[in-house]
Amino acid sequence: MTYEINKRWKEDLVYTEAGHEFSFWYTWFTPHVITVPSAAYWPRATPEWMHDRRTEILGRLQAWADDNNASLSETDIGYTSTRGRRPWVFGLGPRRDGGPLSGKHLAILMNSDERSPGRSLSDYDEWARLIHDHQGRIGSGISPRDAAWDLKRQLDADGIHDVDWKGSLPR
Repeated sequence: MTYEINKRWKEDLVYTEAGHEFSFWYTWFTPHVITVPSAAYWPRATPEWMHDRRTEILGRLQAWADDNNASLSETDIGYTSTRGRRPWVFGLGPRRDGGPLSGKHLAILMNSDERSPGRSLSDYDEWARLIHDHQGRIGSGISPRDAAWDLKRQLDADGIHDVDWKGSLPR
């Protein structure tokens, strides 16, 4: 089965396979350490598609670590008990297309296993699909900070608090 392992942000090492992804904690400073859920915690901290494949996936991570001057370390800290990594926030700058969100910064709540849309958003149809697929999970504002706070207010009202803001929410 084809897979990829890539760094995203400073603290994420993303394992991608068959359209699914899972983020492991990764220290961006040296020594580089990839933190993985312990064997006992693995079934509760990872999505179902990973449950019976720990040995295989850790072997792939170890090979990546060997090639990238990193090591693996087991822990249960940093992983939630039902979904693995937490849902995360993707910030998006303003578009100038005349639509209802034109000119506004956006903060979008992504599922824990979703990939960053990246450059695909330069295509309007991809952007529109992202907005459609995440209705009810989008904050908007005149600045990135305002968009993040708008999303936070919505999530607080819905009782959603376990979110990885990726540094986008000011203290």
